[in-house]
Order: sequence, then structure tokens, then C-alpha cells
Amino acid sequence: MTTDQKAEGSNPSECAIFWFIMLDQARFNGISSLYSPHRLNALKNSHVLIIGLGGVGSWAVEALGRSGVGELTLVDLDDICVTNTNRQIHAHEGNYGRLKVDALTNRLKSINPDIKVNSIQSYYSKKNSSEILEAVKYDFVIDAIDSVNEKCELINACYKLKLPLVICGGAGGKSDPTKIKIADLSKTKNDLLLRHVRKKLKREYKFPLGWTRAKVKAIYSEELAIANTVCSTETSVKLDCEGSLGSITHMTGTYGFYAAYVAITDILARVK
Repeated sequence: MTTDQKAEGSNPSECAIFWFIMLDQARFNGISSLYSPHRLNALKNSHVLIIGLGGVGSWAVEALGRSGVGELTLVDLDDICVTNTNRQIHAHEGNYGRLKVDALTNRLKSINPDIKVNSIQSYYSKKNSSEILEAVKYDFVIDAIDSVNEKCELINACYKLKLPLVICGGAGGKSDPTKIKIADLSKTKNDLLLRHVRKKLKREYKFPLGWTRAKVKAIYSEELAIANTVCSTETSVKLDCEGSLGSITHMTGTYGFYAAYVAITDILARVK
């Protein structure tokens, strides 16, 4: 019996269920073909935490949602500004002024209606670290924070909780995606943000950086930053373009895709 015959021979409710199942299978058939149905099922049963939904985090969320990951927890308190347009996937007409967690939740549901999205409308900090990280069990954590203090707090907390983590360096002032690398935090170079993170971790947290038991995967670019562009707007005094550094989507997006790749690879490496 053909697929059409099966559908024609069923009652309306059975037909609707049949086509819903077929649609669900088709939605991520490419992922299944790439990794195997068994591994796709592992992604559907996985839970990834993304902290920071800006130029890097928003693209990581997009990639994870389109890869069949079944549950995402999004953490950010910021709203979407018109000056985000050059680098963030949710920054467009109709979304300006909306909270990033809300815009991305709606976007994820339009990509995969079955995905579970938990939105935490807050900035990550030492005060809410335990509440966020220990509330549920995450399979992976993606750090897309642009603050040294909070980045260090997250790295240290994940280390203590044995949560797998990838951190993202600064994409501002850089334009060559071929210079983007993945390496241990102790081996990154030409990234000012990560340099400050290393110093603070060693000085204030006594973090065993570089040790086998304390490896921290980092995404960064070896390209030297070009600090010759400043973001400004006539309608707002809020500088929302990574300080005085300009930025572009093919850099922030690549950082985000690399982060999604690291998360997916780590999750699938545990599949038997």
C-alpha cells in the first residue's frame, strides 16, 4: 500500500496524526541522515543551556533548534535594539523592543513546534548562578556572555558542577572568519576578553587553567581586532555594538555555529 493509499483509507483524525508524524520525520530527516536516527533521538532528548542571546548566542540557538535539540534554556534580560541588526538573528522589524528570550522562543517554536523552551529573563550573575545551573540537569552549556566577571563565575561554577561547557571570545573588530579557532582557554591568543578572563580566573578563583582536569574549550579568533569603528545612533545614547568595536554577522554567526557544533559533538560523543 502506498503512502497516499494509507492516508486515503484512514479516518480524518488518523490521517492528521499520520501526516503530523511524517512532517516531524521530514523536519529533521537531514540530521538523521547525517548522524543516524539513533543519534538524532539523542539530540531530541538533550537539553542545552545558552547564556547570552546577542550576536553569538542568538546564532547558536538557531543552529541548535534546527539540529533537532529537544530542549533549550535561554538566559538573557536584554531587549532587541535596532543597533543589533548588523549581527543578531532576531534583530529585525517587528522585534525591536522585544525581549530577546521572547523573540527567540517564538522563532524556535516556528522552526520546531515540539521543542521545549525555558526562558529566564535575567542576566546571569553570582547571585542567580546556583538557581540557573542547579535547577535541572543540562547536557551542555554555551557561554555567550560579554562580561569578564560573569564569564569567570560561569566557568568556575560549571567546573565545580562538572557541566560540559564552551565559552565564546570577542568577535568585535574582527572580519575574517577563517581565523576563528577552537582551543583550550589557556592557549587562546589575540582575544582581549579571554585574556582578562584567564587572568581573573587564575588570580581570584585559583582556577587550575590548562590542567587536564580543567580544560575549558574556547571559541576565538586569532585575527587582531580593528578598533577604528564606533557604533552610534541618533535615537539612543546606548552604545550597543560591543563597546567601541564594530561587528558583522559572518563573524558572530560563525562563533555561534562553532558553539553549536561543540555542543552537538559533545552530546553525541556520549551516545552508545
